[in-house]
Amino acid sequence: MTTINMTYEGETATLTCDLSQASAPLVVNGQHTQYQTADARHRTIYAVALACRVVWPEADWPLPAGGDVPWEWGDDSEAWDALAYETIEA
Repeated sequence: MTTINMTYEGETATLTCDLSQASAPLVVNGQHTQYQTADARHRTIYAVALACRVVWPEADWPLPAGGDVPWEWGDDSEAWDALAYETIEA
Protein backbone atom coordinates (compact mmCIF):
# COMPACT_ATOMS: atom_id res chain seq x y z
CA MET A 1 0.00 0.00 0.00
CA THR A 2 1.28 3.46 -0.89
CA THR A 3 0.30 6.59 1.02
CA ILE A 4 0.97 10.03 -0.47
CA ASN A 5 0.32 13.47 1.00
CA MET A 6 -0.57 16.06 -1.64
CA THR A 7 -0.69 19.81 -1.00
CA TYR A 8 -2.20 22.37 -3.34
CA GLU A 9 -2.95 26.00 -2.48
CA GLY A 10 -2.48 25.33 1.24
CA GLU A 11 -4.88 22.38 1.35
CA THR A 12 -3.61 18.85 1.99
CA ALA A 13 -5.19 15.58 0.89
CA THR A 14 -4.03 11.99 1.40
CA LEU A 15 -3.97 9.42 -1.39
CA THR A 16 -3.79 5.72 -0.56
CA CYS A 17 -3.40 3.12 -3.28
CA ASP A 18 -1.99 -0.31 -4.10
CA LEU A 19 -0.01 0.33 -7.25
CA SER A 20 0.62 -3.39 -7.78
CA GLN A 21 -3.06 -4.31 -8.25
CA ALA A 22 -4.74 -3.04 -11.44
CA SER A 23 -8.25 -3.08 -9.98
CA ALA A 24 -7.30 -1.47 -6.66
CA PRO A 25 -9.07 1.85 -6.07
CA LEU A 26 -7.39 5.20 -5.64
CA VAL A 27 -8.59 6.34 -2.21
CA VAL A 28 -8.48 10.02 -1.28
CA ASN A 29 -9.05 11.09 2.32
CA GLY A 30 -10.59 7.69 3.04
CA GLN A 31 -13.08 7.86 0.14
CA HIS A 32 -12.86 5.63 -2.93
CA THR A 33 -12.63 7.58 -6.17
CA GLN A 34 -13.84 6.52 -9.60
CA TYR A 35 -10.22 5.72 -10.50
CA GLN A 36 -8.24 2.49 -10.20
CA THR A 37 -4.55 1.72 -10.32
CA ALA A 38 -4.93 0.69 -13.96
CA ASP A 39 -6.14 4.22 -14.78
CA ALA A 40 -2.89 5.51 -13.29
CA ARG A 41 -0.83 3.03 -15.33
CA HIS A 42 0.58 1.70 -12.00
CA ARG A 43 2.62 4.90 -11.61
CA THR A 44 2.72 7.19 -8.59
CA ILE A 45 2.89 10.38 -10.66
CA TYR A 46 -0.28 9.49 -12.59
CA ALA A 47 -2.12 8.34 -9.45
CA VAL A 48 -1.39 11.73 -7.90
CA ALA A 49 -2.66 13.56 -11.00
CA LEU A 50 -5.91 11.57 -11.01
CA ALA A 51 -6.44 12.09 -7.28
CA CYS A 52 -5.92 15.82 -7.76
CA ARG A 53 -8.68 15.83 -10.39
CA VAL A 54 -11.03 14.54 -7.67
CA VAL A 55 -9.92 16.81 -4.81
CA TRP A 56 -9.38 20.01 -6.78
CA PRO A 57 -11.54 19.63 -9.91
CA GLU A 58 -11.42 23.35 -10.70
CA ALA A 59 -7.70 23.17 -11.54
CA ASP A 60 -6.24 22.11 -14.89
CA TRP A 61 -4.53 18.79 -14.12
CA PRO A 62 -2.60 16.84 -16.77
CA LEU A 63 -3.97 13.46 -17.86
CA PRO A 64 -1.94 10.23 -17.70
CA ALA A 65 -0.07 9.37 -20.87
CA GLY A 66 0.52 5.89 -22.23
CA GLY A 67 3.85 4.11 -21.82
CA ASP A 68 6.74 5.78 -20.05
CA VAL A 69 6.22 9.17 -18.42
CA PRO A 70 7.38 11.76 -20.97
CA TRP A 71 10.00 14.13 -19.51
CA GLU A 72 7.86 17.16 -20.42
CA TRP A 73 4.67 15.65 -18.95
CA GLY A 74 2.81 18.23 -16.86
CA ASP A 75 4.87 21.17 -18.12
CA ASP A 76 1.78 22.93 -19.51
CA SER A 77 -0.16 22.73 -16.22
CA GLU A 78 0.13 25.60 -13.76
CA ALA A 79 -1.72 23.49 -11.18
CA TRP A 80 0.85 20.70 -11.48
CA ASP A 81 3.65 23.23 -10.96
CA ALA A 82 1.94 24.46 -7.76
CA LEU A 83 1.39 20.96 -6.35
CA ALA A 84 3.67 19.39 -3.75
CA TYR A 85 3.44 15.69 -2.95
CA GLU A 86 5.40 13.30 -0.79
CA THR A 87 5.26 9.53 -0.46
CA ILE A 88 4.78 8.79 3.23
CA GLU A 89 4.63 5.01 3.00
CA ALA A 90 5.34 2.64 0.15
